[in-house]
Amino acid sequence: MDTCLVFGTPYKSAASQFCSKCGAKRTSAPVTHCTNPECPNYKRDLNWDEVYCDLCGSFTEHGKKIDELI
Repeated sequence: MDTCLVFGTPYKSAASQFCSKCGAKRTSAPVTHCTNPECPNYKRDLNWDEVYCDLCGSFTEHGKKIDELI
């Protein structure tokens, strides 16, 4: 069962549309992708918080944005 992205509270059922703790609307988890076009992970969904690709070591889209801010 997935959890609320705000509080991490598990949803009570597969039919739940809102978090029972904070009332946030249930959404699917955001994803990121590898930025290396030659990598098998280039178009595969990766966890949104991954900064580097675990196959080639390149930045993910999320990691690249973080690097630009630093």
